[in-house]
Amino acid sequence: MLDIVKFSQIAPAMADLVGGKGLSLGLTAAAGLPVPSGFCVTSKAYRRLVGSAIDSTLLDALFDAYRELGGGVVAVRSSATDEDGAETSFAGQQETILGVEGEAALREAVERCWRSLHSERAKAYREHQGVNEASVAMAVVVQRLIDADVAGVNVHEGPARCDWNTDADRIGLGHRRSGCVRTSHAGSISSGSNLGTASFARSRRKAGASHASR
Repeated sequence: MLDIVKFSQIAPAMADLVGGKGLSLGLTAAAGLPVPSGFCVTSKAYRRLVGSAIDSTLLDALFDAYRELGGGVVAVRSSATDEDGAETSFAGQQETILGVEGEAALREAVERCWRSLHSERAKAYREHQGVNEASVAMAVVVQRLIDADVAGVNVHEGPARCDWNTDADRIGLGHRRSGCVRTSHAGSISSGSNLGTASFARSRRKAGASHASR
């Protein structure tokens, strides 16, 4: 029974088991990039318990994995099996819960992610994209939460170019980016630039307002 998979155990063929987000995080970590530690509650666990609460078997495995991660504050993120694909992104369609701390809160957050697969907006998105309802399932990422000062998204213009457009749009954790909440923190990274030293133009007024809303 494969209910929990650590990032370090994720292989390219596991998309249906850990979902699009889980697969991307696992492969990025395997490539040696600095991904905060975490694990996935697999789609196999979801399919076994669909429509039900977490059972004792999964609960024990979930809490063991959380303790092994070090406990504390984590992000709990939906990772649907059709998410982050070539044709369908599902950006912002399902739940992400930040600042989850403690075993009871972790259980509730995982169940919220499961339920969000069946929200009206998620169903409408799948219908619009022609996704077969019978094929979808929900894995859930549980990941160490980094208390970031600034977070954003890098969007590559295309494989033939080395220029990046960088949208550092959120003071703090950046989780509203998927919901299309924008502030004026923006910058660009030219070819040959060091991604870690990119500078961003910031609006002091909007930065202050955004930081105050954390």
